[in-house]
Amino acid sequence: MRLKYIYTVFAAFFMAFLLLGYSEGPATERGEGYIGAPGESGVVCGTCHGNPGTFGVVTASIEAHRAGLVANTYIPGETYDIVISINYTTSVPAGFGFQAVALDGTTNNAGSFSDPASNVKIVNVNGRDYAEHNGVSPTNIFTFKWTAPITATGIVNFYASGNVVNGDGMTSGDTGTGTSPGRLILPQDGALATELIDFTAEKKFNSALLSWTTATENNSDHFIIEYSKEGIDFYELGEVAAAGNSNSATTYNYRHTNPVAGDNYYRLKEVGANGLYAYSEIIVLKIEEITGDVIYAYPNPVQNKTSLLIQNEGTKVDYTRLYLYNVSGKIVHQQPFDLVPGENVVELDMTAFPKGYYYLSVKQAEFPINTLRLLKI
Repeated sequence: MRLKYIYTVFAAFFMAFLLLGYSEGPATERGEGYIGAPGESGVVCGTCHGNPGTFGVVTASIEAHRAGLVANTYIPGETYDIVISINYTTSVPAGFGFQAVALDGTTNNAGSFSDPASNVKIVNVNGRDYAEHNGVSPTNIFTFKWTAPITATGIVNFYASGNVVNGDGMTSGDTGTGTSPGRLILPQDGALATELIDFTAEKKFNSALLSWTTATENNSDHFIIEYSKEGIDFYELGEVAAAGNSNSATTYNYRHTNPVAGDNYYRLKEVGANGLYAYSEIIVLKIEEITGDVIYAYPNPVQNKTSLLIQNEGTKVDYTRLYLYNVSGKIVHQQPFDLVPGENVVELDMTAFPKGYYYLSVKQAEFPINTLRLLKI
């Protein structure tokens, strides 16, 4: 009986310790973000405090202010007042908590937090500045300052979450925000406004074909395609000219000719005519293996006709064109065909061509798939 009593007291003490720990904020006590922002564990305020709950639906709203006015953009290096409000729909709570973070387009920390109000503290976790409650707050308003990055960063995303508590020390009667945190998107002042609606990568003949589509573009100049083997350090592969200004869908393509077996990471850097830029989200293309040549010609040397064997590892039919060049680089023959998934056989009649060397190029969406040298005898 005494053992059961000791166990009950210990369990109650342990639960109280956890609750008190969370009352100081998850970044302070757990070294984690519980917002639902990119790169976090997925645990949010509503995980423990319920959503919806006793206080209805809880949401977090974010505003940035400069010189007493609401800011819809930011100027690099300038400082802004950030106001977080934790909103609820029913009943009368005893206190509030929150957590917020600011991230750039690559989900890295953007700028710095400072000068917190008495109910706010700032904690750095793994290179990210988190603002969170300093104990249970009697008010649902939390303020602090944010200094924007000095260098051009593009769009900055603020994420915030919060909870509303009844003060009894138990989470069952509280309510927290869910998996969709409050969000404020602040573009850089004068920055380009481009709506990217699609960005994909597909293996094509030992290459990676990158495709992206914009719904609208304003003041865009070019796209820089960046690549990484581990998803951390990116370097430039090349660039593609942008439409500039467009109110209709525009699709772009770029072929990476030497990806590696395994994971390949890609992102777009959109650069405006004014030199400002913004990053896309990172996409990953997993390639199981890099094979040898994917186009063969038989016979070669050629007397009259030869057959091209083309192995297509894609999943759809693609419009493709064959070009035959002489040694001077002049196109002497071109032949369109549909490239289907799997093995393709294309017949090439060289009966009418003079003897000598020729170069065969197979292109798809203006990108060369492969080039072969043929000898006509």
